[in-house]
Order: sequence, then C-alpha cells, then structure tokens
Amino acid sequence: MQTLEEQTTNQPVTAAAATASAIERIAAQRGQTTIQSPMTKPSRVTSGNCSMCAGMGFLMPDLPVTDPGFGKALRCPVCNANYDRVCGLTDTELAYTIESILGSSPIHFMLRTLAVHIIDCPAGMVTLWGPYGTAKTMTVQVAIATLVKQRRMAARFYHAKQIEQGWFDDMDSDRLNALTYLHTPILAIDELDKVNIKNDWIRQQFQRLLDYRYRMAVAGKQLTLITLNGDPMQVLPGDVASRLHDGRFARPWPADVPGPAVARNGEHLMPGVIFVDGKDARPYMRSMFVGQGD
Repeated sequence: MQTLEEQTTNQPVTAAAATASAIERIAAQRGQTTIQSPMTKPSRVTSGNCSMCAGMGFLMPDLPVTDPGFGKALRCPVCNANYDRVCGLTDTELAYTIESILGSSPIHFMLRTLAVHIIDCPAGMVTLWGPYGTAKTMTVQVAIATLVKQRRMAARFYHAKQIEQGWFDDMDSDRLNALTYLHTPILAIDELDKVNIKNDWIRQQFQRLLDYRYRMAVAGKQLTLITLNGDPMQVLPGDVASRLHDGRFARPWPADVPGPAVARNGEHLMPGVIFVDGKDARPYMRSMFVGQGD
C-alpha cells in the first residue's frame, strides 16, 4: 500500500519503508527527536540483530485501518525468521509436544484437546487461570513450540514481568520491545496477575497492549495466550477482564471431551477464559537426574 504523498508521485512502498515509517511515528509519540530504525541499523532488541526487522522476525506494513492487511504481520524476508531462537522458550520447552501434557485426568485431557485447537486455529484470546502446577503454562508453551517449529509462525512467550521490564528498557535505549508486544502475531503472557497494577503507568501500558491485541484478536489477525493464578474478574482491571471474556473467543468443543464448555444456540463451546483446577503436579514430575551416571 502507498501513503497519499507516494501515491501522487507513483512511487512504490516497500515493507521495510512502511515499517520504518511506523517506527518513526511511535518515536514521535514517545517524544524522541531521533530514532535508530531497524531498517538501517541492527537493534539490540533481540539476539537476532536482523538489519530489517531488528530480530523480531516480522514486519508490520503501514496500512490504513480499512485495508484487509491492516494488523497482519509479514515474515521478514531477510532473516527468514529464526523463530525458535527468539520465541522466548528454552531448548527443553521447544521440545514440548501435545504428549508432554501428562496425566489421565479430565483436566489434562481437556488441556491436550485445547492445545490442539489453538494450534489448528491460532487466533483470538485464550486465558487459563487456576492453582499452581496444573499445566497452564505448559499448555501455552506446547502451543508456542508447535506453532514455531511446525507452522513456522512468529510467536513469543514472555513472563508478564519481562514485558513490564521491556517497557522500561525502551525508555533508555533504541530497543523496540513495545512494538514487538503489540504486533507479534502470537503472544503468550505468563502469570499476568504478577504485574504491579497498583502502579498507574504499568497498569495503563498493559491495558493499552491488551486492548490493541483484543481488537486484532476479534478481527482474527492475532492470537494472545494468557495464564494467571487468580480469577481474572478479581485480579485484573475490569476492562481487561471483560475483553478476555468476550464470547467471540469461545471455541467449538467436542461434546464428549470434559471441560467447562457451555451450550449456546445449539453449539457446544469452550469459553475463552478457562478455570484449570487440580493439585500441584510439579513435585511428582520425573527427576531430571534419573538414569544419569556418577
């Protein structure tokens, strides 16, 4: 797509130039007089250091809201997206598969089925909440690992405190963490209730981030995965909790699979916010040292 000025001069707009334009506007909004565009200088935002996408693995064309491509990320043509190196998972977590969600209880059966559905339909918002050690985070990591390895999709996994710190880092450097959080096609936020929402600035940043990703999720252009221990209606700002509970994020659910599914207009649906109950399974995980020699 072209800006109005470029349309009048009939000059094509490249994805790199469009992304650079968006970054310049963000810098202006932040009150900076200059900014090092990742189109011209490698950024310190990730270990990838791609000269075009700053290691993010994707580009965001500068398109009007009415354009069908608005909000859709494009795979970086330069680094060809080494997503496994920048997705935020360890090598152990990258090796997770559906079968890694162990257990024969109805809850574990539900989580495995949910992970498959997320992988098949990577859009919308999914929130898992409940006690510690009930495989909420692992379910999200399974989805991220599979989408990165098998479907070669740009996905990021962060603890909520990492995102919080990333915003502060943006203030003191040419990093573009905020841009990554907004536009990564698939974003996982672990333990969202651990952020300091009593701090007005931090709360506002998360509200803005989740509002934007909510709009993109409703449009089917992004997937946001969230885990937390507390009830979202109790521990999150009301506007955030309301967005997470949007009925449009409910997924078709097999009637014979356990879970808190609801019937609506003759359909069996799993809501976007799911309570994951159970005992802490971490103490019963197989020792990583079993079978090793002296």
